[in-house]
Amino acid sequence: MGFDIHGMNPAINKTIDEFPTLKKWHTVPYNERDESKEFKKEENKYWEEYDAEKDANCGTYFRNNVWWWRPLWEYCRAVAEDLFTYEEWEGGHYNDGNQYSEDDCLALASILQEEIDSGRCKEYEDTYGKKQNSLGDKDFNKNYPFSVENVQRFVNFLEDCGGMEIY
Repeated sequence: MGFDIHGMNPAINKTIDEFPTLKKWHTVPYNERDESKEFKKEENKYWEEYDAEKDANCGTYFRNNVWWWRPLWEYCRAVAEDLFTYEEWEGGHYNDGNQYSEDDCLALASILQEEIDSGRCKEYEDTYGKKQNSLGDKDFNKNYPFSVENVQRFVNFLEDCGGMEIY
């Protein structure tokens, strides 16, 4: 199970026209593409362009599995508790279409970026990691990781998403 977060009005920083191999193959059905000898020759370039297009347009989609999402969302709540109501924070733990406005997403992005820039997010990651390492092997909570890198990916998404929906 995962959390798929979609931008409601994402910034499109690069169009598919800027990725010719991706454009050529993106509408070809998966099974036809994979059986094509021509695609096999271009497959590495296709996936490079696929990743580059996603990075350039990072406000379109953000995904975490449940293990990564819950600690990220709880961290957001810890550093920006006054930004959302209790119901809005709780709604972020469910993938049933909760929506958050562009203004709220930009405010959260700003707060999280400040946490990263100040080093507080790294301090949190270190403390969190020590706590995780101290848990017994059978403790279910040991499955929930946290990283500054994931927070930064989320910030990048929030800055360009134009509001978000959590599914």
